[in-house]
Amino acid sequence: MMVRSAEESGVDDERGRLADQGRWQELVHNLEGEWKRLNRELIQVREERDQLRKALAALTWKGCSLTKEEIVAQIGKEKPLREFLEELRQHLEN
Repeated sequence: MMVRSAEESGVDDERGRLADQGRWQELVHNLEGEWKRLNRELIQVREERDQLRKALAALTWKGCSLTKEEIVAQIGKEKPLREFLEELRQHLEN
């Protein structure tokens, strides 16, 4: 059995603390990266929400001549969203 001196034990303790510190720093770095990614995603989702809100507001505007029945009748006959939004934009510009 090998007996360690107090100095050797202190060195081992210091190495352990440095290893723990390195793991914590890596964890913090990973969490910061994940936070940045989620923040970018949140910004994108908010932008999409705002665009959809504007489109919905345009559809429900009092000047809109579509009735609930007409809208329901169009189910299954939808155009691609991009095409629909382009037509909506053109209609609003005129």
